[in-house]
Formats: sequence, C-alpha cells, structure tokens
Amino acid sequence: MKTPSNDGGAAFPVMYVSEGMTLRDYFAAQAMTGFIVVSTGRDILAKLDARMCYQMPDAMLTVREEARK
Repeated sequence: MKTPSNDGGAAFPVMYVSEGMTLRDYFAAQAMTGFIVVSTGRDILAKLDARMCYQMPDAMLTVREEARK
C-alpha cells in the first residue's frame, strides 16, 4: 500500500522532535480498535480490516486538509 504524502504530521508533537507516531498511524490504531471489537477471528477479515484501518485515516486527513482551505 502506498503511503500518502499527507500523513497528518506528528500525532503527539513535541518541540524539535519529529520522530514517532504520525497522526495517520494514530487514526489507524483507533480504527483498528473498533474492528477488533467486531472481528470474527477469520484471517481474511483481519487482512481486510488492516487495509480499511488505513483507508479511514486517509479519508479523514483529506477532509481535514479541505476544511483548512
């Protein structure tokens, strides 16, 4: 999966530190929590869920960027 150019920046920014979790990764982790709650335990669904967990923050970051314009 290609990582989008807009990862949202640091999820928990600290002055002069650019390492760590991106906002995109944070959103994906939150989405994964929801998928775990409703997971059926099948491997194929787990793979689809993981992809969906990154599609959701990609959409959220796009809307966030549009709202800033």
